[in-house]
Amino acid sequence: MPKTRNQKRKGGSSAKSDPLRFKFKLGGRKSSTSALAMSTKALVEKYDTAHGKDKPKIMRVLHRRGVHLGTPAEELVTESENI
Repeated sequence: MPKTRNQKRKGGSSAKSDPLRFKFKLGGRKSSTSALAMSTKALVEKYDTAHGKDKPKIMRVLHRRGVHLGTPAEELVTESENI
């Protein structure tokens, strides 16, 4: 099970855990993979097999990095590595 909760200091009955936030989280409820933590090459490859909810998230992260889909993936990766 993924660790999606941040533990608080132990002691007392009010020591509950806080949920962690993952911006641009990919996958279902058990996944803690963030699109921001993935490389550009991995995101481009994942876009082809991504489900409906994940595609807009991947597109937003790629757009922030200055990568526009529609050109071959090899060109996208080499352009982003040169920057």
